Order: sequence, then C-alpha cells, then structure tokens
Amino acid sequence: MLNKRETLIVISGPSGSGKSTLVKEVLSLYGPEKMGTLVSYTSRPPRRSEKEGCEYHFVSKEQFLFLKEKNFFAEWTYVYENYYGTSIEQINKHWNEGRTIIKDFDLQGADAIKKIYPQALRVFIHPPSLEELKNRVYNRQENEKKDIEIRMEQAKEEIKQASYFDYQLKNANISDTVGRLKKIIEEYLEKA
Repeated sequence: MLNKRETLIVISGPSGSGKSTLVKEVLSLYGPEKMGTLVSYTSRPPRRSEKEGCEYHFVSKEQFLFLKEKNFFAEWTYVYENYYGTSIEQINKHWNEGRTIIKDFDLQGADAIKKIYPQALRVFIHPPSLEELKNRVYNRQENEKKDIEIRMEQAKEEIKQASYFDYQLKNANISDTVGRLKKIIEEYLEKA
C-alpha cells in the first residue's frame, strides 16, 4: 500500500530515454496526496520550455556551490558541465507528509541516492534504440550539435551500467512502459 514512510523510487537512464515523462505519468496515476516528486537544483540555464520551480530550481554555479557547502543536498553531481542536486528538505517534507517519492536521476545521482537511502528502488529506462534516442535528443531543438554528441556518448556508457539496477525497462511505447513500471512499484510498496 502507498504512504509507507521513506519509500523512494529512482528512475534513471540516458538523456532522452523518457524518464521525465514516465515520472509524470506515474504521478498522475497515484495523485499528489500519495506520491510526490522532487524538483532538483541545477546550475545550467533553463531551456525555452522550462520554468523555475517546475522542471528545476535554476541557480548560478556560485549559489549551487554555496548550498553544497551548507549540506543542503542529499546528493549532487556534475554532469554535462553543470551541477545538479536534490534537496534534503524536499525529501523529508514528502516523507513527513506520508508520500512515496518518485524522481528521475542521472546515473551518478541514482548511485548517490542508493548509498544514502538503500531502501530506494532503482529502475533503469532503456530507449528503444540508440538511433531513436538520438532523434529524441535532436528533436528537443534546444540542444546544440556538440551537446547531442556528448549526450550520445554518455548514453552508451550509461547503458553499460543498467545491470546494476533493480529493474530495467525498454521504453518503446509509453503506455506499455507505464503499465510495467506500475507493477514494479506496486510490488516494491507491498514489501515496504
């Protein structure tokens, strides 16, 4: 059953694999009173479609490093030449209010969270193919060619780490993937 204290679901995979979409779909299935997500902090500038406090909290590199020194983050990483971090305060707020947390993390963040919260369930999301992944990243139209190349090389390395996760799902069809993910989550929550 939901609302068990300190349940945490980590969704990870390459950039463009559909992590954020899956998290949004799962959140809509359970509703905000039972499940919540975390809004990470980042030092990168917002993309055109992003709004402060929705996708990320956007801060300068100096602000991020200041918060890091104050132990504000449960985990933080440096990826694609920017910092990303998860607030301890947000985690505790969800758990104190009885919500399960679901959040997409890059691989570094997923590893760091598992070390701090070993009860976390970690699910790796594979793209249908590397070609489809490249199309998804390219179609965002907010990534420069250099950025796409970096993300594709990173994706190949990340996929090599998938076997270290509790579960792996190929995201070829979003509704099918959501259904399979929901079954995994229900099993996890029953054991919590």
